[in-house]
Amino acid sequence: MEKLTKAEERIMQALWKLERAALGDIRTSLPKGEEIPPTTVASMVKVLVKKGYVSYETFGRTNIYSPTFNKSDYRKFLMNSMVSNYFDGSFKKMVSFFAKEEKLDKEDIEDLLKELEED
Repeated sequence: MEKLTKAEERIMQALWKLERAALGDIRTSLPKGEEIPPTTVASMVKVLVKKGYVSYETFGRTNIYSPTFNKSDYRKFLMNSMVSNYFDGSFKKMVSFFAKEEKLDKEDIEDLLKELEED
């Protein structure tokens, strides 16, 4: 798996939300102010199909597109890449960084620990 471009990620976000969709549905599900011309959506989806990130089924003259991996898998890939590239492979360093940068207080950290214990 490789990192998606920002434009590809916008298309994938729409597909993850819709699960299965025609090009027009993908385009109309993009957030307001982030609309993409129909030909650009079609080109980007074609690239995502070629990369193996999207599959499709043809019904008559319409293709229905679906993501080939879920959002959670992509999130794991991104986080592992970030930890590897920026935190020397240490999740502990990453969590420490975010705790300091986001100025988490003791209560926030305790809440996080409780969530981890529940999983």
